[in-house]
Amino acid sequence: MVVRTAVRPAQRGFRQRVSVALGLLGLLTVGVPLRCAAQAAPVHAVQAVPVDSVSELSANPPTLVPQLGPEHAPISIEVTGTLGGVCPAPLLRSLATRLADVRDVRLRFYPLRSTTERGEELLLTACEQQPSACIPFLIELCAHPAWLASVSDPAQSEELWRVAQRLGIDVSDLQTALRVHRHRRVLRALWEGPLKGQLVSDVRVNGKRIIGGQPEARIFDELDLQRERAAEALRNGVKPSALHAHLLDPRRDREDERRALSRFSPSQFGRLRESPRAPETVSVSVAGLPCQGPQIAPTTLVFVFHHDTFNAGAQARAVLDVWSRLRDRVRMCVMLSPVTPSARRVSELLAQVAAVDSLLFFRVLDELVDLMSRRFFLRYEDVMNVLRRRGDLARVEAQATQGRVRVAVDRSQLQLLDLRGASYVIIGNRVLGSWNRDSLLEELTKETRRGLLDKLRIRTDSAKK
Repeated sequence: MVVRTAVRPAQRGFRQRVSVALGLLGLLTVGVPLRCAAQAAPVHAVQAVPVDSVSELSANPPTLVPQLGPEHAPISIEVTGTLGGVCPAPLLRSLATRLADVRDVRLRFYPLRSTTERGEELLLTACEQQPSACIPFLIELCAHPAWLASVSDPAQSEELWRVAQRLGIDVSDLQTALRVHRHRRVLRALWEGPLKGQLVSDVRVNGKRIIGGQPEARIFDELDLQRERAAEALRNGVKPSALHAHLLDPRRDREDERRALSRFSPSQFGRLRESPRAPETVSVSVAGLPCQGPQIAPTTLVFVFHHDTFNAGAQARAVLDVWSRLRDRVRMCVMLSPVTPSARRVSELLAQVAAVDSLLFFRVLDELVDLMSRRFFLRYEDVMNVLRRRGDLARVEAQATQGRVRVAVDRSQLQLLDLRGASYVIIGNRVLGSWNRDSLLEELTKETRRGLLDKLRIRTDSAKK
């Protein structure tokens, strides 16, 4: 641990190196006790890795890069970016918020080499001064790349200095660090060592690179898998001091694939799974769901859309065709029921469309159902292509948070109703697990007549009274 002392700039680098060396020697000799609060709230459905107060984790050399969370947490999220260039400010802001109270995960940011190297020196100086303001200052630098183009001229950098002062950072020390290049040697060692040859920003969870769209959802999927591996390792006798190294084992990819298949069972191939037994009657809340049809209707049809089976397109087409014939008497709502992580990404994107406009959602769904009739599964790129062709992609991408929330609510309600892993049609409060056009049309016609007669009977009884 480096203790701040009032030293001259010329002596600061020497004392820092001595302090780091002494701290490293002490860590390697006796270890560092790590106390993780048992009551810390988990970020996801999978519980946090339990580490008791007397456990010791193997100590790594302290780092000067921005960090949020315990130094020796068993799970590490490493984000790289270029200050003044490609820097994932929204992702960092969201991760900092969601991981603020998590004790088994640490978040680190590694700055890539920029053309001026000004932002990197400002960041390390700010983290050295005020560790608590390190991450907020990093997010501000990432979100405002124009600041770093004019740092050499104080007259044009008033906003940067004002933000630094608001975060409790000494502006004069920042300017001095820029002038004398206080952290240049540390940065050069970083760029010639762990970050050598890396030019593109990325995100890694315990060394595993996160690839694809919606990286935040993929990050927390990987966190769940890492926590499951850690819990299994602790049950098998792995010491907490070796837990991080165990999670970094390159053979984990095969284990993660096996764990993902068992965790997201039944199998993603619809023809190999047995049809789940659904309850006969349920009570569904349609608040917030994308719906079409009259507000006051004899009956409401809720379609639980599970789109990662080979027959999902045919099932959805039958529902849409039947509803189009009775759309003046039936109100139709759609719930999303993804199982695998890839299906959840697609469902979240569809939920974003619904958050923009319910009418747009049903138009996009109609196009996708036609596409699904020619394929086994609905892919994320298929939805993106439809939105891009319609010119609505920008509006939809702005609703990422609402999409994640909507899918989480749908999955929670379906889990309570024991409706998972398949498509369903709910007519009133009755659940249908299998249907075709004719049977569904017959059921809906009966329900609309029954619902209309019930309403007339209620009105007649109230008029007699």
